[in-house]
Amino acid sequence: MASQSYLHAAGTKNYAPYEACQLNKMTSESDVWSIGVIIIEVITGEHPFEGITQIETINNISSGKYKPLPNYIQGELRTMLESMISKDYKQRPTVKALLESETMQLVGMIEKSKEQKGSEQENEQMNNKMNELEIKVRSLEVEKEQEKIRANIAEQEKQKELQEKQKAQSEVNRLTTENQQLKSELSKLRPQITSPKEQSKPEPKLQQIQQSENKIIQTNKGDRSTVAFNPVITSGIVRFGGFFQDHSYNSFSMSI
Repeated sequence: MASQSYLHAAGTKNYAPYEACQLNKMTSESDVWSIGVIIIEVITGEHPFEGITQIETINNISSGKYKPLPNYIQGELRTMLESMISKDYKQRPTVKALLESETMQLVGMIEKSKEQKGSEQENEQMNNKMNELEIKVRSLEVEKEQEKIRANIAEQEKQKELQEKQKAQSEVNRLTTENQQLKSELSKLRPQITSPKEQSKPEPKLQQIQQSENKIIQTNKGDRSTVAFNPVITSGIVRFGGFFQDHSYNSFSMSI
């Protein structure tokens, strides 16, 4: 990739390369230098050009003086990082060369694996959420069916209660009608019925009764009967004697 100069340098001075600090210009390789510094700082926890003061840090950048990389950084990664923070931007690798390096491809594979793993985790989380939603939906459907059953039972009970009320009202109407009919029949029969007090006692016909001294003789339909009585009062006891004359029964007496 050909180097292209920007009009003015920009960015934080601790992460600006030599050409930005001294020449006030930036190229695409300047970004490579900044990325290299950041990678080293991430790995080691220290800025490779860091000094006691910021001025000393800028002087270290201008002179290309950086701290040696730790021994645990070896191989192509060490060579790549040292070339990325080179003072001469022409000695730095291009972005294309970095991407084609074995180290960056390995990093890319690691990142891709992380992405896939993250994607798998996201898929698993999504599946879990979908399962939870399906469970909730089924639960809501079951609850809906139960509510529907309860509503049907309530409606049946309501209809049953209404039928019982209608049946009771019908029975009341029937009894009322029968009562009215009985009252009507009773009112029709009432003029024909007389109470015992209202019934007149039959008066004996004079021609059927004869009295002779202590005898009362009553003739009824050709039958002749005689009732005789001689009351005798002795010590508070009244004795009546009587008999039927010309009667098929024997004579009798009664005392009180």
